[in-house]
Amino acid sequence: MGLTGIDVILLLTEGRGGVFEEQPDGTLAYQASGREPDSIVMFSRAGLFTFARPYNAKESNPEELEHRGVFLVEEAVHRLRRSVGRPVTIGGIEQRQLDFRDHVFPVIVLEMAHLYYTTLLGAEFGRRLEAVARPEYETFLADGGRGARSDVSVQRLLAPLEALVDEAVETVDGLLGGTLDLARAKEREWDAEAALRRVLDVVFGPEQAAALATRLDDPAEFAVAVAAAESPWRHPKSVGAQRFSWERSIRPIDRGSFATPEEYRAAMLDFLDLDHRWAAQDNLSNPAKAAADGVWRDLRDVLAKAVDFGGLHAASHRDFLDVFMRHHNRLCNGAALEVMEKIRALIRHGLVDVSAGPEAEVAPDEGSGRFVVRGGVTGAVLPVDILVDSRVHPFDAENDVLPLYPNLLRRGLVSKWRNPGIDEPDFAPGGLDLTEDFHPVRADGEVDRRLTMLGPPSEGVMFFQLGALRPNQNHHVMQDILRWMREFWGQDGTVAGTGDPRVTTEV
Repeated sequence: MGLTGIDVILLLTEGRGGVFEEQPDGTLAYQASGREPDSIVMFSRAGLFTFARPYNAKESNPEELEHRGVFLVEEAVHRLRRSVGRPVTIGGIEQRQLDFRDHVFPVIVLEMAHLYYTTLLGAEFGRRLEAVARPEYETFLADGGRGARSDVSVQRLLAPLEALVDEAVETVDGLLGGTLDLARAKEREWDAEAALRRVLDVVFGPEQAAALATRLDDPAEFAVAVAAAESPWRHPKSVGAQRFSWERSIRPIDRGSFATPEEYRAAMLDFLDLDHRWAAQDNLSNPAKAAADGVWRDLRDVLAKAVDFGGLHAASHRDFLDVFMRHHNRLCNGAALEVMEKIRALIRHGLVDVSAGPEAEVAPDEGSGRFVVRGGVTGAVLPVDILVDSRVHPFDAENDVLPLYPNLLRRGLVSKWRNPGIDEPDFAPGGLDLTEDFHPVRADGEVDRRLTMLGPPSEGVMFFQLGALRPNQNHHVMQDILRWMREFWGQDGTVAGTGDPRVTTEV
């Protein structure tokens, strides 16, 4: 139910002559052509589409507006390696390997929570949050969690931060509800009025927020005005109802809100409406979108420092690709708003069926010669005629459908990269064994500098090499290409190692 699945849906609908028509309320309605399948049943392990990509408010000035890590920084990865990394030799070089779930993920959640609350309560409150969270964070980097489970470490790192948020809930919600006035609120060590005004901006938008703020001198009148106002983005009107939750971030449809296929379809449509509104609010103003975009997209290079070249031990590397890459894709690698509005229209039309819900499974039915999709939670039973595995499959040099990479392997010109297990099986993701300059390591262990492999073949030894180049960024795809070009052309305008002159070209 990711980008490839969405492409398949649109190919079978819009691609067969169907038309989306805008309605007076701004939503889309689908007009079928009659050439579509009778039904398109979508299912996945989570039962969710990737979340809508937010409007990018950072593109006006990425240098200043893209998120810079507060806790999730490269130095944190280095310090965790020194404190709890397990030494292993890979390619003749010692690497101190981490466990992503136990060592890196707690820092990711801390970074997300800090950015979420900074977006909701303002930069000044965010600086105070950083100050109270830092001592426990520094201790965690030194002890790596003391062998505790990931959820325990997450709670440990969030506890100081959440204690300060408790103060914000008591104070800001008191102001919003009219039970507290600004004079008493100003007794806090942080600027309560600034936090309140930021919450009003986030919940109601700048125009409504400014109108509401004119009533601040009268707590009762202010509370009545807040109660009567509507949030365009369906935000709750209190800080307490907007606490950060990792679980809600990745599982936004409450398991207790549905029990039947019909109830799940309704819950999905409601979530798609909410997700659309949040994405439209943008990645600087919406707390959830800011946290997802700012950490999993803007700090992707830090994640690469944790993962690349055997940075995780073998079992953890497998866990990262199987579990956390799914979270990454759902949180920050979704389709544009316009595309997700089409998907919502197709569900409302009844052509796209999402009623299988989470934990769905598919199996052949020998009696009918068809497949049957069964919802593990909703109980849906959905017979289908054609099964489409709508995923971009990971690169595997040995099993590639084209002969180039299998032949290179057979001749020993390249080799597959393996993450060596310590008291566990090795893990071979499928990509090639490459140096940091993207030259392949042959079967005999020698590096062949005549060849350079960019893109999918480097998946496995490196992280997220399938990413598209991002404009106005010092992006890794461009850096990879430039690194190859500098080596290829050499410093004197000749092809490296040949003396063959070439015309110098600016890139």
